[in-house]
Amino acid sequence: MKPTRQSRIVERKSPESDGLPNQNRRFFVVVLTLSLLSVTTFWLLERPLHEYYCQHEYIPSMGAVLGFRAGPIPVSGDWEGPLGLVSVDEAGPMYAAGFRVGDIPLEYHGGMMAFCGALQYAESGGDARIVVTTSDEWPAAGLKSRELLVPSPPKIK
Repeated sequence: MKPTRQSRIVERKSPESDGLPNQNRRFFVVVLTLSLLSVTTFWLLERPLHEYYCQHEYIPSMGAVLGFRAGPIPVSGDWEGPLGLVSVDEAGPMYAAGFRVGDIPLEYHGGMMAFCGALQYAESGGDARIVVTTSDEWPAAGLKSRELLVPSPPKIK
């Protein structure tokens, strides 16, 4: 007997048999890629944008209400210096709460974000406390520090 060749039936799937035509599949890949790119970009830029807002918008606006001005404090060894209080109005709520010129909020190498968070919490009516040190004590930061209550801004009638 002669060996016979068995025929195989191979089923070929049409491009649309898996549920997505090629054009829709490309669109889906493009949309997914752009979505992932957008989320990643937001995730990477969210903190710098918030820091910029705090330093250039929020802290100055609260300073006008509470009687202080924040900026880089020159300390030995630092190029620009950490964020601190460069002026405090003696008739303002910050002075009455114990804040003085040269005070540097501690945390995150100068504490701008901690200071911004404390101001926001105080503005919402909470008891916001922040640890500060003076520019003279900056290198030793935690050795001579004090905790102060951030005053709530006066209510506008």
